[in-house]
Amino acid sequence: DILLNNIEELTSTFGNRLKRMESKLAPREVEICNLIKSGLTSKEIAEFLNINLRTVEGHRNHIRKKLGIAHKDINLIVYLQTLIH
Repeated sequence: DILLNNIEELTSTFGNRLKRMESKLAPREVEICNLIKSGLTSKEIAEFLNINLRTVEGHRNHIRKKLGIAHKDINLIVYLQTLIH
């Protein structure tokens, strides 16, 4: 279900807006954004992608930096969800 949801998201408005907004995001970062937006925790993302938890945390930090919300009191999940509208 998550994989199907990811494919749909990548072709949806969210995926397109995210790519247009920050073309600097790597494909893996876009994938992680979709998983974050779907409500998965960093630990769940790490298990799902079979990567280390610290790797997910690093990607989250890079995503925040590239979206211009690093070192700001902005929730990443909420921010990503606002990109839909």
